[in-house]
Amino acid sequence: VPFEKLVEELHPERSLSHSPLFQVMFDLQNAPMQPMLLERLHLTPLPFEPGTSKFDLTLTLNEAAKGLDGVLEYSADLFDESTVRQMVESFKTILHGVALNYDAKLQSLPVLTDAERRKLLIEWNKTSQPYASAALVCRLFERQVDRTPEKPALACGDAILSYRELNSRANQLARYLQRSGVGLEALVGILMQRSAETVVAILAALKAGGAYLPLDPTYPAERLGFMVKDARPRVVVTESTFLQLLPQPMLQAVCVDRERDEISKESAGNLPVEVSSANAAYAIYTSGSSGRPKGVMVSHQNLLHSTSARLLYYREPVRAFLLLPSFSFDSSVAGLFWTLCQGAKLVVPEEADHQDPAYLLKICADNPVSHLLCLPNFYRVLLEQANACLVLLKAAIVAGEKCPLDLVRRHYTSLAGVPLFNEYGPTEATVWSSVYECRYDISRDNLPIGRPIANTRIYLLDSRLQLVPPGVAGELYIGGTGVARGYLNHPELTAERFIPDSFSGERGARLYRTGDLARFLATGDLEFLGRKDFQVKLRGYRIELTEIESVLAEHVSVQQTAVLMQEDAQRNSSRLVAYIVRRPGMEATTSELREYLKNRLPEYMLPVGFVTLDSLPLTSSGKIDRKALELYAPARPQASCEYHPPRTALEKVLAGIFSEVLGVSQVGAFDNFFELGGHSLLGTQVVSRIREVFQIELPLRRIFEEPTVSGLAQALLLDPAEQARIQRMAELLMKFSNLSDEQAERLLQQSAASTAGEQMS
Repeated sequence: VPFEKLVEELHPERSLSHSPLFQVMFDLQNAPMQPMLLERLHLTPLPFEPGTSKFDLTLTLNEAAKGLDGVLEYSADLFDESTVRQMVESFKTILHGVALNYDAKLQSLPVLTDAERRKLLIEWNKTSQPYASAALVCRLFERQVDRTPEKPALACGDAILSYRELNSRANQLARYLQRSGVGLEALVGILMQRSAETVVAILAALKAGGAYLPLDPTYPAERLGFMVKDARPRVVVTESTFLQLLPQPMLQAVCVDRERDEISKESAGNLPVEVSSANAAYAIYTSGSSGRPKGVMVSHQNLLHSTSARLLYYREPVRAFLLLPSFSFDSSVAGLFWTLCQGAKLVVPEEADHQDPAYLLKICADNPVSHLLCLPNFYRVLLEQANACLVLLKAAIVAGEKCPLDLVRRHYTSLAGVPLFNEYGPTEATVWSSVYECRYDISRDNLPIGRPIANTRIYLLDSRLQLVPPGVAGELYIGGTGVARGYLNHPELTAERFIPDSFSGERGARLYRTGDLARFLATGDLEFLGRKDFQVKLRGYRIELTEIESVLAEHVSVQQTAVLMQEDAQRNSSRLVAYIVRRPGMEATTSELREYLKNRLPEYMLPVGFVTLDSLPLTSSGKIDRKALELYAPARPQASCEYHPPRTALEKVLAGIFSEVLGVSQVGAFDNFFELGGHSLLGTQVVSRIREVFQIELPLRRIFEEPTVSGLAQALLLDPAEQARIQRMAELLMKFSNLSDEQAERLLQQSAASTAGEQMS
């Protein structure tokens, strides 16, 4: 049936969110063959260029006495030959199923051939590997202490701890925690900034028999309070600075700074704690679709599996690992135990500068770092600024968000001999589940996420939990020893997302339902395709948009809301935008809404754009039409203050840098960088360009301290010895912006001559 005829008859719902992807024709030639008498009729064939297809897919079947003969014609611009051959085999399998059971429902008919089923179940999931000999990662660490007691284990700022020192301090704190009631399955909250003390506390919690719960002190007090009340830790290890962040009545807290003398009196020997591999090792909170974050419980077996898989997969042993993620982010688990269980040095950047590329590259050179794991876009920043600092790298790993193809090529151009790996895995499957070693000559726009790691199985299933053929999109389910215990204190949610594994044959085996869509390529590698729901990844953080909507809907002025992630492909960045229907007569300003959310959500979950609508667009079924909302996306995020143009040459230069990095056409003197859509990753670009333009050292934290054009301009002029030079340079730059190349050249010559004359005088 012609497509236009279908539209005419069916009157489908019109939407700008999608269009027909392809047209298909099925032609069954089964009419009886009768001789045709054609008198005075001239036949002229339609023009048809050989080697072309009229439709994207055309299946023609001819019915004969012995059965059906067929031809499948396809557009080579859309389909590979291997894909079409697979379609033919799948169709033949379906027809075979019909012949065997013609009363069967269509959805129950088999699609997979025996060979495909064997690939999906066995060949592409053949990952069984022996574990490390110890039952717990803390025992692996202790064995390493016995082998290399004086070797550097941890470097953070001026603090450098040997394996013996790190182990002794962890043992002392572990005994102190036991005296505070910590034992098997007891959660130990760790509310600390990144430091050597944080690593000591993590090891101490495990050695005491408990499980550690990272609590980020940068989170709003309300969110921290919910996490503590929900998790109910037995004790919280913290510093006196952060005591006020804990909910009242006060939990039992161990202040490592106040109680250091008492802790140091404990024995430094290893603890004889009998911990089972099934016991909890840590809990990490992620965004929750119910409007509240949820804690994922990970066992010692899960942690040992994840660490052992790294020791098996990565060929080059770690010498020094740069730990970039926050301890409340699950990728920190990867570097922490992978490093300390093989005798390498864990390099932990200090809190104040842990996102500053210049500082990070310096400590890479000082230590020297052999392995790092970070977000693709942050790795791009490091590569852009790297010189000799990364030449000793043995492996670079990116994870947490989509890795663009141009980053792969940039990496191999800069570091030709260093392999680049793309990892995938949710918190519920213990950090990583698959990995792909990137190649410079890869031609796919969508970089694969590779194959399952050791002792992990990955299945792609349809809505009936049946395997989908290779090349077909399905929901990604993860099985094996990396599957976590479930959600802390939420058995109903655990039962929904962790289901029995009917493919493994192992008693009690489970699958984690990720909600991710993927497909198997012909090579057996996985290709990530997106999400089934409203979960997004922003700068590596997993965010349930419904959680933001739930919090925003609690504001007294908000009647209805929807939150979307807006992509900016040109700048390889994304931002959250909130669409709001306000209650009549209740007009909260954008600034008030931002402040309201800031007190309840972490920084990475805050929308940077707020759009007020009379009503939210709906589909014909009455649901919010999120695709239609994209038409209302703001070109410029709403600032919290009235626009004031930059006043001085320096402010104009800085406004231009803000504008270029943020993709915002107009930046005022008092506009806040972060309210305009800025974040730490874009902040590194601003700082880098200021360094290049004015030839000065500027720490990244400065943009957090002075996020406006006016404030940053004043900060640049704090040094009296540099004031005149910076102001003069800004004035020259503003003159250059309105000049032709010839005029700019003459101005440069005049400026050089003037400078030389001043120096002589």
